[in-house]
Amino acid sequence: MVLGLTVALGVLLFLRGLGESGLVDETPPLFAAAARAMAETGDWLTPAVNGLPRYDKPPLVYWAMALGYLLPGQPHWNPLGTWAANLPTALASIAVMVALAFTLLRWPQPAGSSGRPPRWPALTALAAPLAFALSPLVILWGRIGVSDGLFTAGVALTLLLFWQAHADPRRPRWAPWPLLGLAVLAKGPVALLLVGLTLLVFGLHQGNLGVLVGRFRPLRGLAITALVAVPWFAAELVVEGKPFWDSFFGYHNLQRFSSVVNQHLQPWWYFGPVLVVASLPFTPLLLLGLGRALGRPRGAGRQANSLPATSPPATSLGAFAACWLLVVLAFFTVSATKLPSYWLPATPAAALLVALAAQGADQPAPPWPSRPVPDRPLAWAQGLTLLLGALLAAALWASPAGCR
Repeated sequence: MVLGLTVALGVLLFLRGLGESGLVDETPPLFAAAARAMAETGDWLTPAVNGLPRYDKPPLVYWAMALGYLLPGQPHWNPLGTWAANLPTALASIAVMVALAFTLLRWPQPAGSSGRPPRWPALTALAAPLAFALSPLVILWGRIGVSDGLFTAGVALTLLLFWQAHADPRRPRWAPWPLLGLAVLAKGPVALLLVGLTLLVFGLHQGNLGVLVGRFRPLRGLAITALVAVPWFAAELVVEGKPFWDSFFGYHNLQRFSSVVNQHLQPWWYFGPVLVVASLPFTPLLLLGLGRALGRPRGAGRQANSLPATSPPATSLGAFAACWLLVVLAFFTVSATKLPSYWLPATPAAALLVALAAQGADQPAPPWPSRPVPDRPLAWAQGLTLLLGALLAAALWASPAGCR
């Protein structure tokens, strides 16, 4: 029932009025034009606009859009070409919603260090996809024809599969690696860095990095990833040669990270405000969940020290989400070029932390479990969230668009 409701909400939020989505800049039309040209010319190797190669992104988003342009009846359901261009991103956003709900349904997180099960696990499983879908960044980028939506979905599904296999040894440990290859085909080698750094930081935080390495066997796994991603890069290098190498790897990857391009200069603390805005109105719950996922249990002296420093695998989702979010924050803070869309890979992790904080899943147990203790930080976070939600709703209602 929860998964069905999640799909229904995803369809409502991302597919309704999909062809009427506006433009954030000149990028979506360029993606759409390259995909349409790919479908019309049959050249599925090199994206091109007006005959000029477009090297900035790998082909996955172009392939997905081009398949839409090949469907029959275009004048009736896709007269402007916007449905075919935006549909892959919208479906990817819905896939992330379903993956978040499934993970919390299958592995409900305890309501504190005492190991008590959550009172309403289905509600928590529904809260995470809603927190993701209602993020202002996801509302904006989750239904337009650019590569960021597919990249976010690729990274999120890969990391969730890694955590699921960590939580349950019966889950196939090879499953994340092909998806990682698709994430690389969505935006490039940055997918390898975000996923690898998240697993590294999580393993160090949990004190079981060696167990993770032995479980997932990264050399064999990366070979699977390479089988998915490398053929296109190799073929493109053979056909296009140095211009592709210099543009994609040189300019759009190394230079974007090491120097400012296209005048996207921002202060080093830029992603702090982005974190706050991207999670509205749930930012108070996100900050509470992040602090509790990484903090030590409440209590002093022997009571606090007697509790385990890390969580068992099946109850470590909060810590995993916190490591995931902080890796994205640190990585793109170091990057010289900064854009709001760079925060999108962190939005699924933020949604998990919001949902877990709302149910108190990462609230440490008090020193005396039999004595009820009011959770004042959670009450404050919930109250501030409601206040922010009311203010945002009032602002939208008072805006010209809301009045229409």
